[in-house]
Amino acid sequence: MFDKGKPSPFDDLPELDLVESLYHNDFIILGTERNNGMGIGSIPVTRIMLYAKQEGVLDVDLFRRIILRLDNHYLTLVSKRQTEQSNKPSKD
Repeated sequence: MFDKGKPSPFDDLPELDLVESLYHNDFIILGTERNNGMGIGSIPVTRIMLYAKQEGVLDVDLFRRIILRLDNHYLTLVSKRQTEQSNKPSKD
């Protein structure tokens, strides 16, 4: 995109500190555990708890709450994007 003079979707990404980066990486990894059927599902709490224990997270409850909040926000953004796409006029 940069070569074509268009802005990249990565231009507006926020800078993350170390702790935020770690949570972001864990969230990305846990995103592979989603239930996908008729649509995108949330990350199962059981998978979050198992992952936290496997990774040696000291405050598992805090970790669970943070990941669930990130997931809720992510699902809200996905839903908003899907609504916007479905409301676009077709180019037929």
